[in-house]
Amino acid sequence: MEKVVIVDERNQVIGQADRSVMRRYNLPHRATYVLLTDSRLVMSKEADCSGRVYVQRRTETKDYCPGMLDPMTGGVVQHGESYLGKCLSRNPRRNGHHESSSSFRRDIFL
Repeated sequence: MEKVVIVDERNQVIGQADRSVMRRYNLPHRATYVLLTDSRLVMSKEADCSGRVYVQRRTETKDYCPGMLDPMTGGVVQHGESYLGKCLSRNPRRNGHHESSSSFRRDIFL
C-alpha cells in the first residue's frame, strides 16, 4: 500500500496513512501542484499573462477526479518524500520535460 504523509493545521507531520485511508477520512496531507507553461508565458505583478498552459487529462483509474482535465501536475507526497522530490520525480517523466531542478521555481504557497 502507498503511504502518504498526514499533517496538522501547521503542516507539521503527525503521521502516515495508506492513501485509501487518507481519501476515505479526508485527512490533511501534503501535495504538490506544478503549473507548466511554454516560454511565452510571463507572470508577474507588472506584466500581462500570455502564452499557453499545459493541461493533462487524468487517467480513469485516479481516485480523485478520474478522466478530468487538470491544469496542474504533481501529486500526493508520500512518506519519506519531499515537496521538491515529488515535483521532480513526477513531472519531467510524465510530461516530457527534462529540465534540471534549478529551472523550477521553489515558491511554496500554503
